[in-house]
Amino acid sequence: MRSWPLPLQPRFIVFTAVVLVTAILTVAFFLSPSIYIVIPLAICAALTTVGTVDLIQTRHAVLRNYPLTAHIRFILEEIRPEIRQYFLEGEKDGTPFSRDKRAIVYQRAKQALDKRPFGTQNDVYASGFEWLNHSVAPRPTVKEPFRVVVGGPECGKPYSASVFNISAMSFGALSSNAIRALNSGAKKGNFAHDTGEGGYSAYHRENGSDIIWEVGSGYFSCRNSDGTFCAEKFKDNASCEQVKMVELKLSQGATRPRRCAARCKGQYGNRRCARRADVARLHFASATFGFLEPG
Repeated sequence: MRSWPLPLQPRFIVFTAVVLVTAILTVAFFLSPSIYIVIPLAICAALTTVGTVDLIQTRHAVLRNYPLTAHIRFILEEIRPEIRQYFLEGEKDGTPFSRDKRAIVYQRAKQALDKRPFGTQNDVYASGFEWLNHSVAPRPTVKEPFRVVVGGPECGKPYSASVFNISAMSFGALSSNAIRALNSGAKKGNFAHDTGEGGYSAYHRENGSDIIWEVGSGYFSCRNSDGTFCAEKFKDNASCEQVKMVELKLSQGATRPRRCAARCKGQYGNRRCARRADVARLHFASATFGFLEPG
């Protein structure tokens, strides 16, 4: 079977056509100079230059084998994210934030209505999707408070702990106003505020909510100036009426901390609790942090 000459093969035909058009326009310009010839001649001459560079370069095989036409591939690769975002991507598909979530942010920033009535676009039957249904049968209102008493029969001061509390967030990760706001909310809601390993600061004391004091490897709020553990400071803070429980973090990392109660023996987080103040004399095997004690 007879093959076409190389310039007329499909992979070179666009470049060959541009070269021929450039030659024809050049001859036409010399015979009859005109602005209507200069503009297409400049465009074709530029494309001819690009195709020639593609043909003689040795870094990209695609450009060498498909001069000019290979640039379409690179152009499409550049606009590929935009094509997916505006034409192909679903409302729930984008990561890390879907188009649906971004739309809510835009609407709320403009103080526009961010609710979409008449159903949802979520696959409510997908694996892992959870929701709450209204009961079709009326149920009596629960009168018992959602609280659990921490402390056994030998406990002198058991604590009635709410099942909903403010979890541990270190003082180093929050501002003083954030601590005040969280503590004020805990006081109004009658539940406990976990200090996190940043320590029992003065900002936790202002509103007087129940406190779960976390003692970590930095010994914050119970340390000496050299960073070592101070039994007297621990005893003073653990004896405060506001401090209902003491949480001891025995290790740094993704491990479940051992929790103990400052005022009772009982169960908290499925761990045995102890009232004695000298329980914190346990040796912590992690390093002492260098930042200052809050409060």
